[in-house]
Amino acid sequence: MTKRINKQLHYRRAVFSTQGVVPRKLEAYVADAFQGLDTVKSRTFEILGRQFQGSAYAVKDHVGCFLHIATYVLGDKASTVPTADDVREVDLGTTDAPAGSEFSEGDIHILVCGDNVFFCAINLKDVVIKKYLDAVFESRNILVPNYDIKPASTETALRMLGDGVREIGLNIAANRAALQHANKEGFQANVKESMSSIISALAWNDQRLDQALRRSDMNVGIKINAKGRAEEDDLRLELLGTIGQYIIEDDEEESFYIITQKGARITSKDISIKQSCRMDRNAKTVFRSEAWAGLEKMLQDLRESGIVDD
Repeated sequence: MTKRINKQLHYRRAVFSTQGVVPRKLEAYVADAFQGLDTVKSRTFEILGRQFQGSAYAVKDHVGCFLHIATYVLGDKASTVPTADDVREVDLGTTDAPAGSEFSEGDIHILVCGDNVFFCAINLKDVVIKKYLDAVFESRNILVPNYDIKPASTETALRMLGDGVREIGLNIAANRAALQHANKEGFQANVKESMSSIISALAWNDQRLDQALRRSDMNVGIKINAKGRAEEDDLRLELLGTIGQYIIEDDEEESFYIITQKGARITSKDISIKQSCRMDRNAKTVFRSEAWAGLEKMLQDLRESGIVDD
């Protein structure tokens, strides 16, 4: 029986850094670049000593460009583990790949729709996406304006709050100087002032605690996960949504996270939109058909939520 596993599907966006020039969508550049690249060999490029193979490419109307990239090192060996159980120790061995094959170092499934980029990675990081696309663009002499593939924007984060907020976490500096400096108007300043009162009260009657507070770089974590009766759900969601909006729009450089009802995670470092998808395991990877179907569903879900457009 094939084992099913949970794989994370992620969202990124292409951001062009051009001035005075309106670039085409990333999808259009990709579609042009892959015209005529009908064989695996034509879609394979060496990047930093590794082979990046375009194992599959397809275009689906009203969805976008699908791509499967696998990486390997020519002639690389794999480690083997002897299974003898009647000895005190064993040394790992090595083996060659079967004829006509190489050992995979990882693979990644990608869907490009407009400037939206969805991916499912197995043992690879998302930086592979741009490295590979740039190699394709260069080989095809396609001039693409400077761009980067980044997490979702602040505007997208605010739209994500429309799905409802499940949980909010906020980490703030809690040393004496930071708490006493909290005199700026705004949500986080009010939180600091409240924490100042609580922490100062705890340390008030103990000189050791007061001295520790003055010298420490202590952080305080706050988690808001409101629960109430069903008839209060609308008020609860409105409250959490309002708090989330204040946090996102505040320019204080504090650490926070927001988890929406659909599982998207927004942090102070990046806005991470991801979904979990159950797939059949294919040895160390997953089947292409299931990965692509999951990426398409994620696109449709975010379209319906108004989070992304084409």
